[in-house]
Parts: sequence; structure tokens; C-alpha cells
Amino acid sequence: RGLFLLSADEDTYIINPETVGDVALQMEEYYFVGLLLGKLLLDGLLCPAHLSLVLRKRLLNAPIKFQDLQGVDQELFKSLEWIKDNNITDVIYETFTFTDENDVVRELKPGGSAIEVTELNKIEWLTLRVRFALLEVAKEELSLIHI
Repeated sequence: RGLFLLSADEDTYIINPETVGDVALQMEEYYFVGLLLGKLLLDGLLCPAHLSLVLRKRLLNAPIKFQDLQGVDQELFKSLEWIKDNNITDVIYETFTFTDENDVVRELKPGGSAIEVTELNKIEWLTLRVRFALLEVAKEELSLIHI
């Protein structure tokens, strides 16, 4: 698979978090993409590939919002939006963890596996979950692209 893939809106590109192959070579390729984007900017040229809003915000260190998740993962956005808008008492049984794409359980904060999500702390859980989905994924690759 390639370095980038179409985002949920299918009009823009995001970093592919599941690239396989030679990791060192991929990191060099992401670095090259950063150099290329920098050169395009310096020369005042347009990039024919449209980067997702989240990717552009990450490159510019702009604040990420809950709504930005919609352009990356619509299914996760809808699930989290439902949790945000509804009372989850006796409905949702979650801890401050999630299972990533490799079926590895990851803690959203230290000791998260022992903290149950309740109506009182669900906003914190949502914030951490969105932050991970938008900021932690492909963090290393983005650091190489950063122009």
C-alpha cells in the first residue's frame, strides 16, 4: 500500500497508518514528500494532491477539533458523537483504552485500563480518544513531512 490513502470524504489524502514494507525506506519517502511540499510552497506552486483538513492542520500545528474526525473516520465520529450527545449510564461499558488497528489494547492515559468511562468523565475520554485518532496516528511519518 502507498504512503497516503483517501480520507473518509474520498476527496483528500491522509497519511496511511498501515503501510507495510521497508520502514527506513518509507521514512525517507515521507521526508522527501516534506521537501517536495516545501519546494512547492517556496516557488508558489500548487500541489495537485489535496491533503485532508486534519493533515493540513497537523502540518501547520493548528488546533484540532472534534468535528475534524468526521473527515478521517466517519464511523468513529458518529459513534463518539452519539456518546457525546447521550447519557451513557448503563449503556456504554468502556475504560480509558481502545483497541488499535493491530488489535493491541492501548491506554488513553496512564492507568486507563482501570478507569471506567462514566457520564462525569466521558468528555475527557472523548477528548483523549479524538486526540489519539487524529494526532497520535502516523506521528513519526508526519514529523518527517513537517515543512
